[in-house]
Amino acid sequence: MRVTVAPSPSASRKNSASVSAETLLKAQLRTGMSNKGRKTLAAALNSSSEGRIVERGYQKKLLEMSKKTRDFFVASQIDVKGKKYTVAHCTDLEEFIEFAYEERDKTIMNGVIKIGIDAGQNFLKVCMSIMSDRLEEDDDEELKDGGVLKLFVVAIAEDLAESYQAISELLRLIQAEKVGFFLACDMKVANIYAGIQNHASSFPCPWCLAPKSKLNEEAEDRTYGNISAENKKYKENGGLLKDFYNCVEKPLLFDEDNDDSGTKILEKIPPPQLHLLLGITNLLFKAVQRKSSRVAKKWMSEVDVVQNAYHGGDFTGNACRKLLRGADKLERVVTEDEKSHDPDLHQLIKCIRAFNQVVTSSFCVLRGDNYVQAIEDFKEAFLELDGISVTPKVHAVFFHVVPFLQNKEFEEHKLGLGYYSEQAMETAHSLFKVHWRRYKRPKESSAYAKNLLQCVNDFNYKHV
Repeated sequence: MRVTVAPSPSASRKNSASVSAETLLKAQLRTGMSNKGRKTLAAALNSSSEGRIVERGYQKKLLEMSKKTRDFFVASQIDVKGKKYTVAHCTDLEEFIEFAYEERDKTIMNGVIKIGIDAGQNFLKVCMSIMSDRLEEDDDEELKDGGVLKLFVVAIAEDLAESYQAISELLRLIQAEKVGFFLACDMKVANIYAGIQNHASSFPCPWCLAPKSKLNEEAEDRTYGNISAENKKYKENGGLLKDFYNCVEKPLLFDEDNDDSGTKILEKIPPPQLHLLLGITNLLFKAVQRKSSRVAKKWMSEVDVVQNAYHGGDFTGNACRKLLRGADKLERVVTEDEKSHDPDLHQLIKCIRAFNQVVTSSFCVLRGDNYVQAIEDFKEAFLELDGISVTPKVHAVFFHVVPFLQNKEFEEHKLGLGYYSEQAMETAHSLFKVHWRRYKRPKESSAYAKNLLQCVNDFNYKHV
């Protein structure tokens, strides 16, 4: 009879490590620990057992991973309005995308590239997400393709303000014109990219030709061609920009000889989910506050939110969602408050409920079947409000969300605005700040460019 002796539990522990370098890196991303903290964690795990818990040679493996992204990035200098700026950037966005697809075992044909442009935490950044057309099941939103922990910084410059020239330079450096992408950004950057003046102008919408005085009405779509043509007429003839639909520049990356002039700006720039949520919710809250500051304070208390001093007293995204979901609580506060008999408050409650339906049906990753009706109901309720003008953000919900979501590319998956949200781009500011603390040097330092480049590489290789 043959007897097989099984290895003892202690021997098994000595021969197999249960935590791979990749798992350790994922833990680092989830917790925000430094590279030194990661090393300390690995040592602590290994010392807690007779055998190794973290795989042998994990540091060398992670070093090799970091080298893979290094060759795609350099540091350059640009001149914007007579001032020099150091930029750490990808040299060829198309090649970097191919590399990232290969590393993630994804097919390029099935992907969507999302580029985000935003200034925050003293840096102007161009970020990129490589989105899959298959929605992942990962329970951690930040580790999904569209999450901040899968996002790359592909160009970055410190103290560089958002402007047409600055953004043009960053896109030139990364050769963005070689890549098809959607732009996830706030409405200020949307106007800059489209070549339109800001939202105080006579024709403030980046997606259509609606005048500021008639944002409650639908208007002709802006296209690469009509913006470029109006800008050309302005530069040739001079005059007031409002006579040329405020087309102060031609759209960025538009090649008149090779690109389709009939392409709509809406096909390139989705309505910004996060900034529409923030702008409209804060607008409605302030309307309640003007009617009764007492009611507004009780409402805040009921839904457990506070105004954010950093954002000028406005509410953040999570607080906005609590306010919208708390319309019933607002109604109860109004009903119980003996001094609050203003019928306008009840109309505001109706509008808040209607906007909440818009958010839940079209601002999510997968849109609801009722999103078109929800927007119509919101439009009707908002236009019945007394003393509140239609802002560019409200106008965008009225007239541009449905056409964008009804684009034939999205019909199969019934995608909502959440799929194209700029949320991860916004979150990247604070995440990059943590990395920069470990590399920061004065801009005058000879090591500044090298450290900025190293910081970008340290950030990016962990996100592959």
